[in-house]
Amino acid sequence: MTALALPPRSRTSPDDDAPASDGRWMLAVASCVLGVLLILTWLVARSIALSRGGVSPDGMLAGGVALIVSAPFCRNIVDTIVVSCPFMFYMLSPIGGALTVGSSDALMPFFIGAMAIGYAIHKYDRREFEPIPIALPLLILSGLTGAATTVLWTVFSPDFLLARAVADLFKLAICLVYMVVVAAVVRRSGWDAAVRALRLWAWTATVLSVGSLMGVTGAITVVPSDGFRSYGYFGDANLYAGYLLVSLAIVIFLALERPSPVLPAQALLIVGGVVMTGSRGGLLSLGLLVVFSVVVINSARLRIAITILGGLLTLAGAWLLGQRDSGVQILGLDRLFSATDTRSVEEDPRFALWRLAVEKWAESPLWGIGPGQFERFSGESIRTLKSTGVGYVTHNSFLFFLVSFGLIGFVLFVFLIAWVVKYVFSIDSISRSSRWALIAGLVAITSQMMTLNLQNLRYVWIYFGLLLGMATIARPLSGGRRAEYRGSQDAGAPAADAERLDAVGTRSRQLVGGLALPPRGATRSRGSRDVGRPRRGRSRSRRRW
Repeated sequence: MTALALPPRSRTSPDDDAPASDGRWMLAVASCVLGVLLILTWLVARSIALSRGGVSPDGMLAGGVALIVSAPFCRNIVDTIVVSCPFMFYMLSPIGGALTVGSSDALMPFFIGAMAIGYAIHKYDRREFEPIPIALPLLILSGLTGAATTVLWTVFSPDFLLARAVADLFKLAICLVYMVVVAAVVRRSGWDAAVRALRLWAWTATVLSVGSLMGVTGAITVVPSDGFRSYGYFGDANLYAGYLLVSLAIVIFLALERPSPVLPAQALLIVGGVVMTGSRGGLLSLGLLVVFSVVVINSARLRIAITILGGLLTLAGAWLLGQRDSGVQILGLDRLFSATDTRSVEEDPRFALWRLAVEKWAESPLWGIGPGQFERFSGESIRTLKSTGVGYVTHNSFLFFLVSFGLIGFVLFVFLIAWVVKYVFSIDSISRSSRWALIAGLVAITSQMMTLNLQNLRYVWIYFGLLLGMATIARPLSGGRRAEYRGSQDAGAPAADAERLDAVGTRSRQLVGGLALPPRGATRSRGSRDVGRPRRGRSRSRRRW
């Protein structure tokens, strides 16, 4: 896949930013300009929305401010994307339906254009890195499945809503572009750049969580809420909880990979932000994430930290519950108790939506009923929304692919997740516990997908792209490719190119965060993070990843 096989820099370290200062300044200027444009657009959109009795797109304002504030700290495209991804807003599509818009969407055409130009003008051997296996066939097959389903039902069903189908396919295509761009930039920038992007992600989630906690009594509102639960800038408390859960898994990974005394405080604040959402599914996923971290991630330090944080959260929860009798409104908690008191779980409309989705899939098990069509049937049997004129979504990402694209689309989506998991397990440059911490983020995403439609949210696909990029940064060349390079060098390649290719092949195997591995047979010094000796339980033939 060409987009996932960008050339490395010709310098020794992938994080040497001296010659890239011009690019950083250009990115900072572009981010500031876009931030100002978003703020000005928000002023116009807000006046129009208020005059028509609509909702102000506050995510546009917050995204503009985030782009301006983070401009000095962002070193590449991925940094800008991870900072701006939680600031989203919704707009009605001119062809029908609602579009989920991210603050960084306006920058994506420039990002892709810059990458394409750089790929075309740089002189390098495109065989320096192997493309990620299965990537291109998977994307082609996914595109053909969506197009074939849409064309099939457009021809044979007079009631097929083509505009909604095109809108759904367009949203999925944008998310796939995010995954490809993030994976490509991470692969080119290096391991330290990926870790820095994860650190910025964690800090962004921490700031949002602090804003949610500041409105715990409803006296002030920093992050949008309805007085009962915090919505974040997703327009939905459950979607906001999903983002915070992935951020918590990232904090766990950073704590295992590069410990810092600030990380436990970040984890505590993010958990508090999850509670402020009042999301029952979010709290269940939080419990699953904690159990997964304690049982699967083999780290005594992490277990101690979770025990201490659990005790602090228990004390804080007991104090907040004690305040309920005083008449003070507690954000998130009041919603949880009111939902428990007034409505049983069996009356949740999600169960009716899931039954309807299975029934509609059974009518066309292979191809599904087409993207954007389930809302038409759910509106007829359950309820029609005034904003869109159609019904509810499936409230389950897996059922969305099953009912929209049939068994073929469902298998492709599940295969994509399994493919990402497989690549995470191939990262031999980090410890087993760190790999499981990255998997914990996928556990949070998939558990939330059981009750939510997350397929159109940017942070899900950005996380996929980060994992794919991190997994392929230091993948050594196969024997056939290495022989092909040496054959091309023996056939008369210039000496400078031969030395560069040899250096790239060596550094791609040895560089992880700018630290070179010791030669074969060398012992690891105390305190070093190099992997100079085989891990426990592994054969000596795999001592070098």
